[in-house]
Amino acid sequence: MNAQSPIDPLASFVKVHDLWFDDGNLILQAEQSVFKIYRGLLCARSTVFADMFAFPPPQEGNGVVEGCPFVNTYDSAQDMTYFLRALLDSQ
Repeated sequence: MNAQSPIDPLASFVKVHDLWFDDGNLILQAEQSVFKIYRGLLCARSTVFADMFAFPPPQEGNGVVEGCPFVNTYDSAQDMTYFLRALLDSQ
């Protein structure tokens, strides 16, 4: 019997390295790009995300990858990159 290695659910995506934090607790997907960030920080600085996470997830829910909720967005990868950089760089 051959031991199969586990399938990497992120293998088909491109990690945006300056917005991929190993200790992050939320993964966002925009197009083929993925971002691992901090849910609390995102909610603190964005009322849209705060409102989104204020409600329980739908019954079918989002997947979980690397122990983090995996949320597919409908934004372009470029727009999400600009948004997250602006959000994280604001002080």
